Amino acid sequence: MGRLYQDYEFIVDAVAGLRLKRLIAVSDADSDSSHPFIFYAKFFGATGWHRFFLDISAAFWDRATDDDVAEDFQDDSYKCESILEDRSGAVVTSAVAYVPDGEECAGIDIVFDDGRSFIIRCIHDGDDHYTEAKWNG
Repeated sequence: MGRLYQDYEFIVDAVAGLRLKRLIAVSDADSDSSHPFIFYAKFFGATGWHRFFLDISAAFWDRATDDDVAEDFQDDSYKCESILEDRSGAVVTSAVAYVPDGEECAGIDIVFDDGRSFIIRCIHDGDDHYTEAKWNG
């Protein structure tokens, strides 16, 4: 696995113009929480996967091989589910990490050619914190 970015703000030029093939959310299989903590994206015409997540208030973006991803998908401590909805084939116009106004943690937005976006944010709720993911638009 190769780290592309680890920061509060960055632009992922490597995925701009690519068509989304798969989007997988990974959560803790042993937890009552369904909040995912790692995301994997695969794109048509591109080798390997892109892995992204939020941690220690920063955003991370990695390149991963099929073998790396297969290990995570087969790990019984992880629950992996497709969150693609009807987005297969949608073209990425931008993928950015930034700190949203009024927030303390970085978030990631992946914007598609139809105006919809996939957004992940770090949520702080008292002593608890978790990642929230949603489709917007």
